[in-house]
Amino acid sequence: MRVANPIAADQNLMRLSLLPGIYRNILDNARHFESFRLFEIGREIHMREAGLPDEIPHLAVALYRREDGAAGLGELKRVAECLMHGAEVRPAAARPFEHPARAAEVLWRERVVGRLFEFHPSKVTGRAAVLDLDLRLVQSLRPREKGYQPIRRFPSSAFDLSVLAAMRELVGDLQKRLVEAAGPLLEAIEYQRQYSGPPIPEGRQSVSFRLTVAAGDHTLSLEEIGAIRSRIIAEMERQGYELRV
Repeated sequence: MRVANPIAADQNLMRLSLLPGIYRNILDNARHFESFRLFEIGREIHMREAGLPDEIPHLAVALYRREDGAAGLGELKRVAECLMHGAEVRPAAARPFEHPARAAEVLWRERVVGRLFEFHPSKVTGRAAVLDLDLRLVQSLRPREKGYQPIRRFPSSAFDLSVLAAMRELVGDLQKRLVEAAGPLLEAIEYQRQYSGPPIPEGRQSVSFRLTVAAGDHTLSLEEIGAIRSRIIAEMERQGYELRV
């Protein structure tokens, strides 16, 4: 859709995406800063068969590091999880401007609500991770009423487990397996780190998680915590995984 009276010659089209603007801002800032974060909330304009165009609010978040930018995707994944509790990230085929091995869809409540990716190395010097979310879809999936839980009266306990898995196995899949094995007393699970190298066998990785367990009516005993931990280990080993404890 063309603008009748554009403020600049190169701004005569209504935007279909926030990404071109985010990309230009990344290039401009990368000339002056080693690392930075930026975001924009704006509307995508899409033609309809009849009537006024459809205006879809989007959130675009970018994280740039000229050196050591490996953690960018992880940080933006955490942003998505904070905005949408239970959000998941699934690898997806890369678009031409995306890194071929660092592109994913963001899923929430069984719907694709956005995308998480890095710009292709030919497009940016350094590493630029981007999170793009359809805010209208996110809002439509959000529960109408907020649920609140009472403040916990009894302390929780945490322990760490490391799972040996294939190099390309998804952290999210391992986390789901641990959650299912832990049972109803699992309060939280947090990804900690990944490691490959000696003494881990070649072609495998160690993925570490911190699991927090608690009961609503009493403080868990050491025996109860040990039983939960043992159950998780036994179930993961039954599925063919080796655990480092």
